[in-house]
Amino acid sequence: MRILKIFAAIIVVAQLVSCSGALSPRAAFEDLRVSIEEGDSDLFKKLLTSEGKRSLQSMCAAFSDMGSSQLDAAAQRFGMSSNEMRKLDLDGLAVHYLASMKNSGFGKSVFSGIESIKRSESSAVVRTKNGADIEFVKEGAYWEISPSSL
Repeated sequence: MRILKIFAAIIVVAQLVSCSGALSPRAAFEDLRVSIEEGDSDLFKKLLTSEGKRSLQSMCAAFSDMGSSQLDAAAQRFGMSSNEMRKLDLDGLAVHYLASMKNSGFGKSVFSGIESIKRSESSAVVRTKNGADIEFVKEGAYWEISPSSL
């Protein structure tokens, strides 16, 4: 019986850890840096607010509804075929989004590090060492990147 209680406790802790998010703006920023650096789309998706996830899902739906010329232009920007673009889901979009961020101005800002953090109860602005401001918001217990920062 004691072994079952220990096993149950381990399962509960494992579930809590696997579902957890960033508990501070600094931790969220660090998770963002790691997700870009390592191309970790699962970690990146944990950092998205509900609104951010809906926005990316809407973008995926828009790709499937685009006309050929629009789709060809978008696919070229993403470096994929039109057929791949039309089938893109949230996971695939996150992977491509992270790849594009790595060498972008946004990625360079994240990699420059934190200069300061201005925090209120439900939002925070992380100023990077190269002067960019990245906004995080608190949803429930976790800090996530504001869609306006992406």
